[in-house]
Amino acid sequence: MRILHLVNRISESGTGMTNVAVDLACEQRRLGHDVYVGSAGGDYEQLLAQHGVPNLLLDFTRRTPIRVVRLYFSLRRIVRHLQPDVIHVHTLTPAVLAQSLIDGPPVVATVHNEFQRGVWLMRYADAVVGVSQAVTLAMQSRNTGAGKAFTVLNGTVGSLRRVAVEQLPQVGLSRPAIVTVGAISERKGADVLLEAFGRVVEHVPSAHLYYVGNRDWPAFEELLESKPWADRVHLVGFKSQPQAYLREAAVFVLPSRRDPFALVLLEALEAGCAIVGSDVDGIPEALAHGRAGLLAAVNDPKDLADKILQVLMDEELAQRLRAMARERSSSFTVNRMSQNYLTLYRSLVC
Repeated sequence: MRILHLVNRISESGTGMTNVAVDLACEQRRLGHDVYVGSAGGDYEQLLAQHGVPNLLLDFTRRTPIRVVRLYFSLRRIVRHLQPDVIHVHTLTPAVLAQSLIDGPPVVATVHNEFQRGVWLMRYADAVVGVSQAVTLAMQSRNTGAGKAFTVLNGTVGSLRRVAVEQLPQVGLSRPAIVTVGAISERKGADVLLEAFGRVVEHVPSAHLYYVGNRDWPAFEELLESKPWADRVHLVGFKSQPQAYLREAAVFVLPSRRDPFALVLLEALEAGCAIVGSDVDGIPEALAHGRAGLLAAVNDPKDLADKILQVLMDEELAQRLRAMARERSSSFTVNRMSQNYLTLYRSLVC
């Protein structure tokens, strides 16, 4: 097949929709398909080129009316030249433009964040894919017809973006280390975990907490400074290869208030982490509804602390969760994700 993926950027910034688009493009090319990406470019251009996937310059990030009109005609020229069998869109602006093409190929729209403003516009694609069943149900509630709503779970195992964990240096975390990966933000529940950590240190005074992700929330850092145990909290910043932190974690925590299907959760499963996650959106699906990790009530620091303490103070439970995590991760390969999408593409073309 000839496949055109459209996404805003292909920058190495920890953005899930970018990472999924890059993984799919590389894997589908490896499987023998002609694959192209249309984006504003970024760090992954070299990786894509190394695997035979050209990036076609389409800057969907600049959305003034005149630029959107020019983008439409640029996209139309590219589609007429390439004649792709399917266009796979990962962000909102390219979804709207691709759906507007006259006599264009089928459009598959993957909804990575169903709470994004304007996401309902993606329902007009020929197939609307949620990255978790929770996202698919949310799109159906936005009047996406059941006949064109599908679920394809994300996959990261086998991603060409990542360095093998054995090639990464030891980071030497103080132990026991509680690790979370993701932007420090309200949606990711950074403040919920901070309050929970205050309860944890009452019982495990040697514990340390590591935030691995962009520091996007000044109010959070002000809150941290007020804590008497602030010296035990480490703001690491963004790391493109967080596996080194995952492998040294006594427990990995994802305290999100909203989270469709976080890729880092799949990476934590692959790393064999004992996991505690919020019981919200796609997190329970990734954790096999509590079998591959403990689920804590959303926005509840006390329950989150209780679950973290269960892992820290019960080694048998921790070992069982680590084993289940590794077993669960086998379901989340890039190859499986790619094959699922290819099956969907073929159903639209035939």
